[in-house]
Amino acid sequence: SKKEAKRIIFSLFLLFFSWLQCFIFVNTVLSFYLQTFARALNAEDFDFITTEVKFPSTTTTMAQLLAAYLMSSAPGKDASQLRKVCDTFNAHIGPLFDQVNRNARRDVNRGRDREDQARTATVLELTRFLRLIRNESLLSLLITYFGYLFNRYLLAKKRPHLRMTLPLGEIFGHESELSHVNILAVQELLEIFFRNALLVNPTHPQWLRSAADFRYGRGLLSEAGILYMEYLVASRTPLLVAPQENFVEDLIWRRLRVCLSKSHWFTLAALVCQNIEHKREEEYIKAMEFLYSQLSLDAGADYSCMVFDNTLAELLSDVYERNHMQPSADLLFSYAYRSCMNPEGRDVLAREQSRRCQRLLRTLAVQLFDAHF
Repeated sequence: SKKEAKRIIFSLFLLFFSWLQCFIFVNTVLSFYLQTFARALNAEDFDFITTEVKFPSTTTTMAQLLAAYLMSSAPGKDASQLRKVCDTFNAHIGPLFDQVNRNARRDVNRGRDREDQARTATVLELTRFLRLIRNESLLSLLITYFGYLFNRYLLAKKRPHLRMTLPLGEIFGHESELSHVNILAVQELLEIFFRNALLVNPTHPQWLRSAADFRYGRGLLSEAGILYMEYLVASRTPLLVAPQENFVEDLIWRRLRVCLSKSHWFTLAALVCQNIEHKREEEYIKAMEFLYSQLSLDAGADYSCMVFDNTLAELLSDVYERNHMQPSADLLFSYAYRSCMNPEGRDVLAREQSRRCQRLLRTLAVQLFDAHF
């Protein structure tokens, strides 16, 4: 009858409404306790996390591990205690990001499906919690750990040349291959940590370097180039002193060359190679291949005032002559020999090299930051 149908519909509506209220309540309680843990950790309130919190959960375990790290990494603490905390952290968190191989029997896969669903729910809960972390020491730890997983994945894929630099080094031990890893979840968490970290301190050199390496490892070369330049600016000294007076890792210049080449700024890519200390000629050859065969979208020969290495000057001269670019070759020669007529040649050349290097770095900043005046 119609009355029976209405009664059933009304009962179903009440049931749904009750379920919705219950879901909202549970979600509100979960959000509250996640924020409580995060605020305690951000304020480095170890006592609350380690002594006051009693109920077991994944978030509780993570919060207690993070609190243990803060305590063990304090000045004057025993290094063996920190090592033990890092090993425990890896033992608890690492398995959550395993991605099991599916080449097995159907009944085994059903069991694995249930495990995967539980693992996914746990990772989602952890993600909700970890996105609230703002403590600098903990952000460095989280970037280091998930960067460690990212590097191990790259090793398994035979791409070790793309690995990222970790803010805290090898505190989780030597990197070995890790093929079955939920790389999408790892990358998502790293994106969250870098976003939060650079909101907390946008000029932190180690975070900028790690973020640049991470983008480079994922093939996001335009973003990587900007972050490498931000790292150089944040480090300050590379923009103020000559290259022989300052050490910047060759890997940064090599990766900057790749990033600039990706944007078709081939002349700038060649100029950057001047700062490479070891195997510089190999990088010159790679840069020249593009200049020979493709159109450069940067200022080309107008950058001749930033050439301070004779080898590069000769290579650029060959490119201009081969491509019948005589005005460009003339401009290059005029800058190459401008300071050679001075009787105090050595001192003048050293100062000129320093000046041209600084000008190159400033030009790179303008180009990558798109800050034209």
